[in-house]
This record gives sequence, structure tokens and C-alpha cells, in this order.
Amino acid sequence: MTATSPTSLRPRARRLARAFAAGLVAAVAAASLVVASPAFAADPTPSPSPTHLSGKATLTLSPVGGGVVQQDAGLPVYVTLDNGTATANDGGAITLAAGSQPLANRAALAAWMSGSRDGVQLEDMTTSSMPPVASGGSNPVLLEVPQAQTQRAPGVYPLLATVAAPGGPLSSPSVMIVPDPAQPQATVAVVVPVTAGPLSAGMLTSDQLATMTAADGELSTELDAVAGTGAILAVDPAIPAAIRALGSAAPPEATAWLERLMTLSNQRFALQFGDADIAAQVNAGHASLVTPLELTSFLDPVNFTADAGAATPTPTPSASGLPDMHTLTDIGTAVPNVYWPFSGTANSKVLTTLNNADRSAITLVGSSSTTQGADNATEAAHATIDDAHALVYDSTISTALGQASVTPDQQHRGNALADATANLVFAGKDAAGAPLLVTVDRSGLPNGEGLRAAIETALNGALNANFATLASATVHTATFGTTEPDSARTAALVSLQTDEDALHNFASILDVPAVLAGPERAQILQLIGGGWLPDTAGWTAALAAHRVQTAKTLDSVRILAPSELLIVSSGADLRFWVRNDLPWPVNVTLYASPDSPKLVVQPTTDVRGSAASNTRVVVPVRARVGNGEVSISLSLRSPTGVAIGTPQTANVNVRADWEGFGIAGLAVLVIAFFGIGVFRMLRRRRRTQRAGDETADAAGEQMDAGDPADAGDPADAGEPVDAGEPATPEPSAVESVDDVPASTDQVHPAPVPEENET
Repeated sequence: MTATSPTSLRPRARRLARAFAAGLVAAVAAASLVVASPAFAADPTPSPSPTHLSGKATLTLSPVGGGVVQQDAGLPVYVTLDNGTATANDGGAITLAAGSQPLANRAALAAWMSGSRDGVQLEDMTTSSMPPVASGGSNPVLLEVPQAQTQRAPGVYPLLATVAAPGGPLSSPSVMIVPDPAQPQATVAVVVPVTAGPLSAGMLTSDQLATMTAADGELSTELDAVAGTGAILAVDPAIPAAIRALGSAAPPEATAWLERLMTLSNQRFALQFGDADIAAQVNAGHASLVTPLELTSFLDPVNFTADAGAATPTPTPSASGLPDMHTLTDIGTAVPNVYWPFSGTANSKVLTTLNNADRSAITLVGSSSTTQGADNATEAAHATIDDAHALVYDSTISTALGQASVTPDQQHRGNALADATANLVFAGKDAAGAPLLVTVDRSGLPNGEGLRAAIETALNGALNANFATLASATVHTATFGTTEPDSARTAALVSLQTDEDALHNFASILDVPAVLAGPERAQILQLIGGGWLPDTAGWTAALAAHRVQTAKTLDSVRILAPSELLIVSSGADLRFWVRNDLPWPVNVTLYASPDSPKLVVQPTTDVRGSAASNTRVVVPVRARVGNGEVSISLSLRSPTGVAIGTPQTANVNVRADWEGFGIAGLAVLVIAFFGIGVFRMLRRRRRTQRAGDETADAAGEQMDAGDPADAGDPADAGEPVDAGEPATPEPSAVESVDDVPASTDQVHPAPVPEENET
């Protein structure tokens, strides 16, 4: 090991000290920021949502065990005060009273439960006190009806709980049932919906399925509640379809849930996809029920390859390797052609339409919709209405069971269960052995314990019946009473299908229109589903959101607004842009039409728009003679001629004459430059020739001055010259300037000898 000197450690120590100090300062600064600015600190425990206040205080009397008095025992009951006001309730004295005589029939029972006190004599049985209840709070108090008071003659006895609160007395009615051992067992069939609650999307997502099929999820609690009972299941086929559509990517919890559903021994039938509103479809004018389109857009082929695993229990897929509609929506061995309109919506039109579309149809009809079932009267299950086969279920009992199924706690649930039990006692006597049908009516997603309690209440002490039992029973003829159609739901469906028609036409721009049309149909069926019945406000908001999304989709392919354009030539290419927000390529045709003959535009241009992008479109144009403003109308159409997007207008400033003016001006300039060049060349030649002439003249003069012929012959020098006759010179040897030799040597005359020279 190499030793390190103390000197070498000092710089390192100083660096570590500086780093530690910097870190400490940063930590202190961060801590001070957290303290000074708590709004920016993450809160691991979010504040609970404020409790919704109803604005009033209510009292609920809930007998335990459905109000049935056990032999030689008292009856425990819950008295619960719910304070929905903004101030605390001080509570008060509780009084529990019972009727001295049993109720006579179902009509008297209905009147008592609705608040009527006519003809009922009450006797106080026990008292207690209600503690103060804070705003938004709930306080249950458990009381015991003494055994001495419960041991009475068989029958259904009225119960009443009263709290003498400072703001005024509060009361709640219920019943106590003393069983009659001599009464024959009733035969009862109970139908339980297996649904996923309100949805605005076409199908459940993977995350939703994982949550709802977990051990404590809503769908799991539904199967827990029906397992081991004789309940008939009304299954929404959209649930198994959502699981199978994920293939090998389905959550393990969902796969296990589906396998469990398929192996349950309960008799079952399929609801319409999404538990869609049957009556709304008929009232909207449909001769047959709306069915889902292909669900291929929900399928990923990667999840259905040979090596993707076979975790999801599905029948054999289609030849394409992807499951078809029948495979996706399979719920197991089911009774076919069973239809269940929402309670109170069935009428002659609905039943006749279903029967005309399917002669083997079996329609479930609530007794409140028939004349025979009015005023809470009992009606046997097997009936014919308007020559159509129907199964009539008891509306009052079904409503009470539905309320109990969604109530999470016993102190509130017991009131509805006691109501259902008392009605079943009367109905069993009235039916005289004929099978009865009840349902756990659609009231929202059920609570597991509540649903189980509702099923057990319906079948408690009764013989369990199924479809075969009901169909084999004696049939009676029933008639419909006056049932007003639900105009709001009908209008909503008409509006949804108007949008669907627009989307169907719009989808013609896609290579595979089903990728848009299929999910839209599924969404419509979900939006008119029974899950929305208890939530009118949420349903209205979902419809509005769907309309906004539809408008956005219809505007997802459009022409971008063009800028001002200028054309200065006889021919040009105009460029426009087509925006596609869809995740698929589109096929459209751009139509262009000018409002002036000054511009000739190519009328149509086919466009292949890329997915989620802008695509440039080049449109050739040709300008005619003339200038001015021209507007070009631009629009898009699908291959089938459907208008796509919003038309646009391109404003074009045509200045095509500038091209002619420019060419003419250029020609003038070229000619001018050429002429100037020729002129300058000629002038240069003339100057050159003139200079040559002057040179030649100078040379000639020199030659004339030095020629001996010009000086006379020396032999004649002594002869006098005739002054009157001019001298005629001899012809020169050079005729013209052109004959001058090119040499620069001068020709000089010979010198004259001087006189003294010999």
C-alpha cells in the first residue's frame, strides 16, 4: 500500500469540506423553500372531496334480516339519522312503534311505505336517544324490539321510528314480518344484471378491466354475489368482448374473471351490447335493434399471434387469426332471444317491434307497465301481451331489490330488504302457486354484500325457478297500461345517430372505414346503456362531450386557411395545405373554382393525406389577359362525394400582363444595346479610315515636293521659260494613296551638284 502524505491530503480535505458546505447550504435552501412555499410541496394525502349536502336531514328505519321475526326472538332494527344540512343536528328522543294489526294486502303495504298513516293504529314499543349529528354526518342507533312485542299472529306489521329533533320530528316507516308456517312456498325466479356501469367509450380499457376485475373490484363482487345462487344472469356482452379484444395483453385479473364467468352454473342470457336502451331504439323508429359493427379497431394483431399465449379463454378465432364478433361477445351457454327493456319503458310498440323482428323473442316486462299489475297488484310471470310472448316481473319488489343491491351498509339497506320481503309474502299468497319473476333492477353498480343480500332475500324460503319453469307455467293474457315514452332518451339517440351518419359518410376518406365507424357505434350503444339511469346529470354531460368529440373528428381533415397569393406570369403552381389530425392516412379530392375567367384553375386534385400531418397540394393555374383580384373557392370531398371539412377561399392578385411588359422591355433593351454597339463599331471604322486618308495625303504631299521632274530637266536649265505657258508636270509613278508602298522609307530627289564641283 502506498502511503499518502499529510500535505497531499490537505487540498482534498479542503475540497470535501467545500462540497459538504455547498450541499448543506443547498439543503437548507431547499428546506426553506418547502417551508416558505407549502403550495409547491407534494401532499401524499390529498384532501377528501367535500361531502355533498342534500339540504335536509333524513331518518331511516332498517330492520335486520329483512324484518323477518325469528321464532322466540326479538327484532333488532337500526334507526339512522343522516344530516344533509349545513349545520349540526342536535338529535333527540327516538320512539319505535308498531301497528296493532297487520297490513291487509299489497295496496295497504304500498300506502304505508309511501307515508300514509290512514287506518293504522300504532303502539310504542321502545325508546332511546339520538346523539347529535354533525353536518354531513350519519349516526345509526341499534334498537331491539322486545320479544314480547314480536310474538304475534302471522302477518306484515307496520313499524315507525320517530326522532323528536329540535327542528321538527323526523320519521321513517318500515315493516315487521311474522312468518306463517302454513303458507305454501312461492316459486320465484330472480334475474341479476352483470354490467360494468356507465361508459362513454366503446369498450372498457385494460386499466379499467384490471381495476374492476381485481379481488375487490365491482365485476368481481358481482360474481361473488351470484356464485352458488340460483340467480339468472343478464350479462352485458361488451364485458367479455373487452377482455377478449386484448388477446394476450389482457390483464391476468380480467382473464381469470372471464374464465370464472364462463364456468358458473347460473342460467344466463345476453343483454344488448352495452345494455343499450331497447325502448329508445324502437321509439326512434328502428324496426330492429341496433347491433355493434365490427370491432377490429379494438384488436391488435400482435396480441393474437401463434406465440402470444393462450391465457384468454376464447373459442377458435376466425380464419384471419382475429376473433370475430360472435367470438368476442360469447357469454357461454345462454338462453337465446331474451330482451329486457328498462323498467317502465315497455309498451305495445316495443313488444310488437321485437316480436316482428324475432318471432321467438321473450321480452321481460315490468308489472307496473301492465293493467293487471297496477296498484302494486301481483301478476304471475308467464303472459302473452299483444300476441307476443312475455315474462312479467314484479316492479315493486325489483325496485326494492335494486335499491338494496347498491346500498353499501346494513343500517340503510334493511329498509329496502324489509319492503321486498313483505311484498314477496303477499305475492306468494296472491300467486297461488304460479311462478313469480323478480329482478335486481338496474340501479347502478351493486355493492357485493348488498347484491348478495338482495338475491338471498328474493329466494329466501322460496322454490328457485328458471326460464324453463316460467315457460312451462300456465300462461295468462295481459294488456299494457298507459306508458309514455322517455322523450329525452329517444331524442338523445336520434341526435347520436345523426352524428353517426355524418361520421359514417366522413369515414369514406379512410382505407378501412370500420376503424372509425366501429368504435362510434359501440360508443352510442354504451351512451344509451342502463348504467346511466341513476346518473342523469352525468349522462347529460357525457352526451355533450361526445357531441364535441364528434365535431372535432369531422373537422380533423380540412384545408388550412391560405394566405394572399400573387401571380405575375401566365402559368404558375399554387400551393395549398390539407391538415389531417387522424391517426390514419386519408384520401380526398381538392376542388378549386375561380370566380373570374382571368384565371384558369385545375378543377380537381387528388390528395393522399398522411396520418397526423399536413400535406402540400400543388394546383396548376394559367392566367389569361387582364389583371385584377380573383377568389378561388376551395373544398374537399371524399371519394364518394361527401363534403369534408370547411371550405376555404384563396384570394389571388393576378398581374399576368407584367410578363408581356417585361418581355417587351427586355427586347427593347436588347435592340438598343445591339444598335448602340453597331453604331459605335461603324463610327470606330470611320475614324480609322479617316485617319488613314489623312496619313496618305500627308505622304503624297511629301512625295510631290521632292520629285526631280518637278524641278525641270538639267539640260534645259539655261533655257528661258515661257512665262505665258504653264508647265505641265510629268505623270507621277504613284497613282493613289493605295499605291504607296507599305514601307516607311521616303523617296528623295537626287542632289544638284554645286557650281565648283567638277
